[in-house]
Amino acid sequence: MGLDVLLDKYGFKQHRQFDPELIVIDPTVRAMCKQNTCGQYLKNHMCPPAIKDIEAWKKEIDEFKDGIIVTKVYGIKGSFDLKAMLNGMADFQKTLLRLKEGVLAQ
Repeated sequence: MGLDVLLDKYGFKQHRQFDPELIVIDPTVRAMCKQNTCGQYLKNHMCPPAIKDIEAWKKEIDEFKDGIIVTKVYGIKGSFDLKAMLNGMADFQKTLLRLKEGVLAQ
């Protein structure tokens, strides 16, 4: 089963493959984090200091020869519908794991 078929099977209608060498690891962005430019420093688990340092990310990304960006849309009632947001986040993670298993099984 091809990658496009797997992506459609798991509901990823929008996706794009890319070369990971296109990812630019810019220390300026991390400096902006340390300055709390967006106000999320120490508040968001996707932001520093809760994530790896730049060199660790660079090393991990350099190990990949292919990349893919996927999106999936989940319905929510409004910007305060935390339950739907958390459910969508959990479903997205589970779906990514199933996609990974499908790719590895090929």
